[in-house]
Amino acid sequence: LAQVAQRGVAERYAHALLKVAEGAIQEAQDTLIEVARSAPWHAVARYQLGQLLLATGDPARAGTLFEMATIIAPEFIAPSLTLAEMLADSRQFGESLSLVQQITERAPDATAPRVLQLRLLLEIGERDAALVLAQALRERAPQDFEVALLYAEALIEGEQREPAIALLDEVMSKQGASVS
Repeated sequence: LAQVAQRGVAERYAHALLKVAEGAIQEAQDTLIEVARSAPWHAVARYQLGQLLLATGDPARAGTLFEMATIIAPEFIAPSLTLAEMLADSRQFGESLSLVQQITERAPDATAPRVLQLRLLLEIGERDAALVLAQALRERAPQDFEVALLYAEALIEGEQREPAIALLDEVMSKQGASVS
């Protein structure tokens, strides 16, 4: 903690990010732990530490850090979104959808939570809701490749094969390929 006080929180945080870039993960973790202890308000440090722990195989501690970061800074949606993705990956779709709903209430204009919500709706077979959301996302982000693919998937799930093929042809032509 003395090191953090001497160099400052911002400098130690930047040092931790540098260590991540250099591949010195353990040193980066240690530094982020120092930052989190000395600056309990530093939600981003907790989030970054959670990302490192998740990447090194400790999802339980990572999830706790994501929850703490969300409590500290509710407007910072990345920790909640990562936690929702973790829940979805472990097939806890109800919990994930509930968390995504909370995120969209806090950040109604954010696209990433809506994209995750769409993926979840498609996964659990909610075709009608998925199609409505996919169409809204496509209107909001017409150039987004992932949104276009998810919209095409929703169209196919909704038994609208021809519009899906037309959409995929449009998207693939922009990528230099063809579907049909």
